[in-house]
Amino acid sequence: MQLMHKLVLFLYRSVAIIALYGILIGVLSYISVLGFYAVNTSWIAPTTINPTDEMSLGVSDKLVTSRNAIATLTLDIERQQMGIATLRTQRTSLAALQPIIKSAISEKRAQDKDSAHRLKDLYAQKNSDNARTTKVLNKVETVESRIDLDLAAGLITQADAAEAEAQLNQEENSLTDGKIEAASLYDTVQDKSAANTDTVETVSKEVDLQSQIATLDMQLKLAQKEIDSDSDQIQQINLATSGASDTPYFRSTLGNSTINLAFVPYDNQKSVSIGAPVYDCYLNFVACRYVGSVKYIFPNEEKLQNPIFKTDMRGFLVQLDLTDQNVAQSKTLFVGNKPLGI
Repeated sequence: MQLMHKLVLFLYRSVAIIALYGILIGVLSYISVLGFYAVNTSWIAPTTINPTDEMSLGVSDKLVTSRNAIATLTLDIERQQMGIATLRTQRTSLAALQPIIKSAISEKRAQDKDSAHRLKDLYAQKNSDNARTTKVLNKVETVESRIDLDLAAGLITQADAAEAEAQLNQEENSLTDGKIEAASLYDTVQDKSAANTDTVETVSKEVDLQSQIATLDMQLKLAQKEIDSDSDQIQQINLATSGASDTPYFRSTLGNSTINLAFVPYDNQKSVSIGAPVYDCYLNFVACRYVGSVKYIFPNEEKLQNPIFKTDMRGFLVQLDLTDQNVAQSKTLFVGNKPLGI
């Protein structure tokens, strides 16, 4: 019994010592790991994404919407450009009529002015002729009395008397016609001297032509503004699309395979470059082996939880070209060189 008691006591002490050293080794290992990651600047945290991830699908939908919007705006620009070409053709045709109408108005006014001047002379001459005829006809009563006396005295025949009276009536009719012609000349002179109906109509056509040209100019400006607005929207969409296309989520939509990524904290960014070798280590940072290289560096900022300290970090993502797909499941990888040289 005493021997059994000593054996049990020895085993108890051995187990206690082993457990104590195990705890000490575990604590020291944990502290060493924490200390290592606190000072090391070459570690990265691997991750993967695939085309069916929520972020990838969201980016894909947004890109499709953006492409449709660009296509719609492009069609609108083409339609506006065709409309502008038509409007410019119409404006050119109308503008070509302006000098013709102005020339016609100027020529018409010159002709009217010349005609008015000549008609005024004719009107004055006609009034002078009518005045002389009036003087002659003022003596008609005396002539008619003499004809009656000569007829009564038998100096002329009845036929001669009738002919003489007819001649007098003809002179009176000529005076009446002359007065009518004078009045007609006066009206014509007034018509040529003032703005007549033909001139007003021609001028109104010129005003209407100018109005049409002004309307076309306004339509051209509005169409150009719409083109500029659509072009600005296309440029903004392209900028947004360009930013979205430079993300791992967009790249995942380009193929059906999983993309290997790694999160790089800003503190470790100096160790990362395209083509830099990537290592996977056993026991966190010993016995490391080459597993690939850095393929691409994404410019956008990302936020992730530190895989060791479980705190939030800011950094960026890189795409990895791995020779062993299983290393993507490791907690951390190292870039540039092996952390302990082994």
